[in-house]
Amino acid sequence: MAKVILDTSTYVDLQRAPRHRNAAWALNTMKNAAAHVAAYGKPGVSPLGIMGIEAGFERDLRARKRKEFVEGMLPMFELISYGIEEACLGGEIYADLEGNRQRIGVVDTGIAATAVVRGLTLVTANLGHFQRIVDLGYPLTLETWRAG
Repeated sequence: MAKVILDTSTYVDLQRAPRHRNAAWALNTMKNAAAHVAAYGKPGVSPLGIMGIEAGFERDLRARKRKEFVEGMLPMFELISYGIEEACLGGEIYADLEGNRQRIGVVDTGIAATAVVRGLTLVTANLGHFQRIVDLGYPLTLETWRAG
């Protein structure tokens, strides 16, 4: 296990796991998150991931969900900055994926670029999605907290 940055699918897993605590994926997610916190402190999140989470809020519930997220969830994470180097690499990755007709979205390519630039492991519930970046030769390390 190494210091990590989470994609939005893992954030959603962490949010939903307590309600599904009898499911193997939920137990594993909570166990792996607790192990990471014990070893490294707060897991990292990208401002782009926050944008993706916000975009997923239903319009009529957005203000309440934002308040719950900002006050209840965000303090549990370390904000990993997103700058020029991450943006340039993210654009490169996005273009390479686009050229191979393997789009995964700007937010996810930005999160992946942040992981590469910062030497962080990207934790995702959607390994196949990000494996496309690894398959292009980028040094992205992937992990899922859903597995035991």
